[in-house]
Amino acid sequence: MKYMLALLVVICASKQAWALDMVPLEACTLMDDVMEVKGRAWRVDSGYGGCGTPYQDLPSVGPIKTNVAFYANGNGETVRQLKIVLNVNDTSTEKHSIETFKHYCGKLFAKLVKNTWSSEVSMGFDKAIISGERVAWNSDGFSFSIHKRIWQTGKGHEYQFLVE
Repeated sequence: MKYMLALLVVICASKQAWALDMVPLEACTLMDDVMEVKGRAWRVDSGYGGCGTPYQDLPSVGPIKTNVAFYANGNGETVRQLKIVLNVNDTSTEKHSIETFKHYCGKLFAKLVKNTWSSEVSMGFDKAIISGERVAWNSDGFSFSIHKRIWQTGKGHEYQFLVE
């Protein structure tokens, strides 16, 4: 029981220590650079702010294309979350789409921590993709996670790469 309590304290304390704190211009510029496309400018509405790229269609055969997009979210003055989302609408091209998604996630990771991700992080990423389970880690002052979310419609799923 003492071990569980100590672990809970460490997890809660580390959540505070790893909080993303970025100005909107920096996040939106980073987004444009990572995705190699000009995104929408930072907008604030009812105290919440955000910017994002348009969906980028990836090669797929279905009528609704698999796509990827980048988002930055926060309040009016500070970005608290960066997110790359892969929307899988065509499972026949999912493997290629995941490689593209992983490329963008690795590029964002490298720009934030000023280093490429290790083979251990890469394996964790792959494990999350294969198992569908959430995988999280901290690196250089940032909290990273990846997880899969199956849509209620049953017509697809998404992978989310989060930086907080």
